[in-house]
Amino acid sequence: MAEDNLTNRQPILDVIKDIAPERRIAFLRGLCDNSFYHFVKIIGGSVGQGGVITTEVHKPLCDFYQDVTTKRKCIFTPRNFLKSTIFTEFGTIWRYLQDNNTRTLIASQNEDIAARFIFFIQNQILNNKLLRKVYPELQRVDENWKRSHRWSSEMMDLPRPIEYKEASITSVGVTSAAQSGHYSIVLADDPVGQKHMDSATEMERIYRWHDNTKELLENPNYLSPDGGLQLVVCTHWGLGDYGCYIRDKYPEYVWRIVPALKDEGLQDEENLKWIQNPKAEHDCSNWEGAPGGRSSTAYYHDMRANAEQNVIFWTQHQNNPHAATSITKFDSNWLRFYHFEDRPDGKYVEV
Repeated sequence: MAEDNLTNRQPILDVIKDIAPERRIAFLRGLCDNSFYHFVKIIGGSVGQGGVITTEVHKPLCDFYQDVTTKRKCIFTPRNFLKSTIFTEFGTIWRYLQDNNTRTLIASQNEDIAARFIFFIQNQILNNKLLRKVYPELQRVDENWKRSHRWSSEMMDLPRPIEYKEASITSVGVTSAAQSGHYSIVLADDPVGQKHMDSATEMERIYRWHDNTKELLENPNYLSPDGGLQLVVCTHWGLGDYGCYIRDKYPEYVWRIVPALKDEGLQDEENLKWIQNPKAEHDCSNWEGAPGGRSSTAYYHDMRANAEQNVIFWTQHQNNPHAATSITKFDSNWLRFYHFEDRPDGKYVEV
């Protein structure tokens, strides 16, 4: 079947060549509407953004994202696994296309980072030829539309049957986030940075921001079929970070976590599932062929073996900050990063 071929990453033209030309766009729209994974792979892949995602790791995440029955979700992946491209950028577009009345609030560390997501989305809607062909309602969005509607780094309007005070898509920094509004979706994309991890006061501000986000939903009841969606797309930074806070304080959240290296010892828990490549060997990369080589097995092994990067490996890549014994264990190979110094009161190890 054509859909199966797409799953196996055959070029789009090969997939649709046996479909009558007048039916190809309808086929692609049906496929993309029914599968967020295929939307990213086809629509994003047409402009070199997302076409490399895999059935083994990314498709389970995309299916989880697409599930409308779960209203509180956390998706944690290693850096370089395209989480923002997939879920924050293309995901926001896809959600709008499924319901034109959707209002999404995107929050990140600061306004500049959040604005980059809006710029990406705007560029896709204006310039992605396949997107505009498969979804011709987007062809209304042109230079005239931009001049007559809200269209900035902070908010953008898209065609919709009902007018709302909120824009179709709004971006904010968490430290100056909107404290009013009635959104369908509140999406937090990596709201924690190094400055938050270095300051208990800054981290507390992130916690308090999250505590108030449900008030920004049109319907905050996560048990209701019509309840608003709270989505966290993130990477761990360390013990006690934003993700740990959600795990401890908000048991209603359902988790999908991808570790950089396959670890057969990881156990699923209630509301938490580890997503790992079934084809990968133990202690090998869950995405060996990622662009740029920064997700290769060798890349991760080198990082883990480096004393200066070991904590970064376990938190920002393995997404397992609670592996305290792994974080604090001193590897004898790290001695090359240190030297010994004799002092009157004893011998010290210096970095």
